[in-house]
Amino acid sequence: MTSLSLNGRDTCQSSQNRNQAILEVPLLSKEVPRVENRTHQRAKDSSVRVIGTPNEFTTCPLWVEFLQQPHNVITFNTQLLQKYYITTLSGSRTTVLVHAGAKMKMKYMEKITFILTGVVCLFIIMNKNDIEDKVTSNSNDTYEMLRHQIHLPRSKTPQPLSSRCQQNMSAYTVTGFSTLPGHIQDFLLYRHCRNFPMLLNLPNKCGGPLNSADVFLLLVIKSSPENYERREVLRKTWAKERLHKGVWIRRVFIIGTTKTGFEKRRLNKLLKLENNENKDILQWDFNDSFFNLTLKQILFLEWMERWCPHPRFLLNGDDDIFANTFNMVEYLQGQEDNDGSKHLFTGHLLQNEKPIRRSSSKYFVPVQVQESESYPPYCGGGGFLLSGFTARTIYNMSHSIILLPIDDVYMGMCLEKAGLKPTSHFGRQQ
Repeated sequence: MTSLSLNGRDTCQSSQNRNQAILEVPLLSKEVPRVENRTHQRAKDSSVRVIGTPNEFTTCPLWVEFLQQPHNVITFNTQLLQKYYITTLSGSRTTVLVHAGAKMKMKYMEKITFILTGVVCLFIIMNKNDIEDKVTSNSNDTYEMLRHQIHLPRSKTPQPLSSRCQQNMSAYTVTGFSTLPGHIQDFLLYRHCRNFPMLLNLPNKCGGPLNSADVFLLLVIKSSPENYERREVLRKTWAKERLHKGVWIRRVFIIGTTKTGFEKRRLNKLLKLENNENKDILQWDFNDSFFNLTLKQILFLEWMERWCPHPRFLLNGDDDIFANTFNMVEYLQGQEDNDGSKHLFTGHLLQNEKPIRRSSSKYFVPVQVQESESYPPYCGGGGFLLSGFTARTIYNMSHSIILLPIDDVYMGMCLEKAGLKPTSHFGRQQ
C-alpha cells in the first residue's frame, strides 16, 4: 500500500490492486477536473497517478492547496467519459472515475485526449436525449443545471403516473373525453391509482412510530424535484429543524418525480444525494404535477400513519411560502385542552366556492371530473395548520372519497364527510 501526503493535510492512497482507484476532488471552478496519468510520487512532486475501474475503489481527497499549484494539473481519460459520462455530485465535491492505461508522455496524452474529446462531443450531440454535457461542482452549478432541466420539453401526450399503474380504459367512454385538455385526460385515466413505490423514505424522522408524539410541529412542505433552491432557503430559515420553547419542530418535503428517461433518473439521483445530506425528503414514483397534489397529500398521510402516527400538530404548506414557526408554536401551545388529540384545522378559510369551468384557468375542473357545482368550506392550500387527530381523520375519510385534483378542496371534502369544519385564522395572509 503506497500513499501520497498532500501538504500534511491528507493522504492519497492507491489500491492494493494498482489498477483500481477513485479520485474525490474538491473542485475550484466549473471546469471538469483532469486527472494526470502518472505514478504516485512524493508530495514535492508535481503529479499523482489516479487509476480506476467501476468495480473497486479507494478514496483520494486532493485539497485546495494541492490543486492551486500550477503544475498539479488533473486530466481524465475520455474513453471512460464516453462510457460513464461524468460524475457523482455531492455538495461542493465531485467524484470523478478515471481509467489509466500504460504510461504515456504528457504531450501524447494531450493529443489523445483532444481527439477522444471530439469523438465524445459528437457522441453527445447525436444522443442529446440520453446524455447531458454539463458537469457541475458546487451548489450554484447544481442550481443552474436544475434550471436548465426545467425548460426541457415535456411530452404533450398523457403520461402515466407510474409504469406500474394501468389506465382506467372506461375513462375513454366519458362524454366529451376527447375534447378535454391532455392533463385532465391524464387525471381521469389514472385517477384510481393510489399505490406507488416509495423512492426516498425516512422511517426514523419522528424517532420511530412509538416516539412520534415527541414531535410537536411537523412541517409538511409540498415541493417538486427541480425546486432545490427553494428547499435550501427553507432549511436555513423558517423551516429549520429546532427545539423551541421545549418542543421539537421537524420538517419533511413531499415530492414525486418529473421528466422521463435520463432526465428523470438524473433528478432522482440528485434528490437522493440531497436527502443523504439533509434527511428530509419523502419521494414517491408518481408524476409530480399540479393535478396530482391531492395524490401527494394522501401518500403522505399514508406514510404518516405508518411511520409518524402521533405528531401533535402539522403545518401543511407549499415550498414558496414564508411561515413564522415560532408564532405557530406559541399559538398551538395556547390551545385549550388540545394537545393534538382533538380537531383543529385552521388557515385562510374559503366558503361558498364553486368549481372553475373556464378551460384557460389553472384550476379548471370540468363536469367530467366533478359534477357538483359547489365546494365545501376549505382552507387555501398555500398553508394551514391541523392537529394530528384531524390529519388521521382526513386519511380515514379519503378511502371512500374519489380523488379531486384540487388538493385543498379535497381536504375540505374529507372534513365534511367526517362532520368537521375548518376555521379561519387571522394570521394567514395572501
